Amino acid sequence: MTNKKLPATPSLDLETDDKEIKRSLVMQIIGRVQMANSFSKFSTAVGTLQMKQIKEDKAYSLIKGQKGIDRHGNEITDVGTWAGFCKACGTSQQKVDEDISNLEAFGQETLEVMQHAGVGIRDLRVLRKLPEEELLKLEDQVVNTKDTAAVVEVIEDLVAAKQEKERMNSDLQAALIREQTAKETLDAKNEMLREQLREKEIQTWPEFTREIRMESSALGDKALLCIDDLERLMAQLEEPELNPDDPERTAHYSAAVMAFWTNLRAVQARINRLVGIGADSFTDTIDETPEGLAPTLMPDKEIVSLVSARELMVGEHKAEKMSREAQRALQTKKRGRRKSTKNK
Repeated sequence: MTNKKLPATPSLDLETDDKEIKRSLVMQIIGRVQMANSFSKFSTAVGTLQMKQIKEDKAYSLIKGQKGIDRHGNEITDVGTWAGFCKACGTSQQKVDEDISNLEAFGQETLEVMQHAGVGIRDLRVLRKLPEEELLKLEDQVVNTKDTAAVVEVIEDLVAAKQEKERMNSDLQAALIREQTAKETLDAKNEMLREQLREKEIQTWPEFTREIRMESSALGDKALLCIDDLERLMAQLEEPELNPDDPERTAHYSAAVMAFWTNLRAVQARINRLVGIGADSFTDTIDETPEGLAPTLMPDKEIVSLVSARELMVGEHKAEKMSREAQRALQTKKRGRRKSTKNK
């Protein structure tokens, strides 16, 4: 909200210290509204400025205890409250407070132009949420635009852009919530499995073997899932479904290839390092192990547990992949919207 230096209205001088004069001026406001037969006729930027002054000075309290009649003929118990005073003026506290917010956000001159152009309450609410920089730009455009139709067009474009931005933020938030929910579900399942492992301390060699086999199988499966995705990505990179004659191809395709190759080599380096360490540490044991020993040592119960762990790992991998794809889709859509708005 921009801080406007609003001018004092000449028709309502609340600077006086004379309470009787102030009280008379407040009653004049009610009388002017009643003569207009409608607060909407009084609720111009100037009228709102007077209501703002009365609220800030609490001048309405000078007629505290006085009864009145609202526009529907109902009795007002006390016109000397802000809500009661607004009712006596034929409106509501909420309506006047919103008018004051508009006045403070846009300034008197800009608000008068927008009211003359017929800008509605809903659009004003949206425009009030604009950043200060955009508000200042709006004021400059509105005040310097003499044609009413042009003012309406400027405002409609700003409102549409703001609403689209809010909708996209809402979509992104919903996607993030779904991602977080899926992650929390998987984390809970994983924690349950970890808790089961913690409850049973490893005390025997069979238990040790089972833990190593289960963990290495699960992690190996996850690594293979990632490698499968890398293979699919490489196939996409080898034959992109895009125009090969596009002048942008050379620079962008080279950047894509180098990014993929750099990451693939990083994976290879880590695997080679791990394999090398394993070869140095376990060569003697591997050479001495009878062929086929590992499969015969895995009981049925362990096989079932291994399958369950693998299914959980696959589900987690798919959830992570869907989350990445959703975020990329939203970002692509957002960039497209920005480009479209800029072209306008």
